[in-house]
Amino acid sequence: MKKYPKKLKIAVFAAAFAVGAAVYFAAYAWFESQMTDWQKSQEISFEKNTGSTKFKAHVDALVLGGAAFCAASAASMLAAKIILKK
Repeated sequence: MKKYPKKLKIAVFAAAFAVGAAVYFAAYAWFESQMTDWQKSQEISFEKNTGSTKFKAHVDALVLGGAAFCAASAASMLAAKIILKK
């Protein structure tokens, strides 16, 4: 990554972050729509053993958001390589 300008690195990171965050929020909204009202109202507490479905929805959405972040940054860097070669 040394050979790329600092502004390009920041732009790639910002774009990948935006894509990852958007995927996280969309995925969590979809997982939450699959939950019952009772599951939505439970607090996440490991001591009380409650909220496991809600916690799973957060973890699954974070995994999807992270995968989208990686894919977006890889695609952005590939595009940057192609554009900078020309």
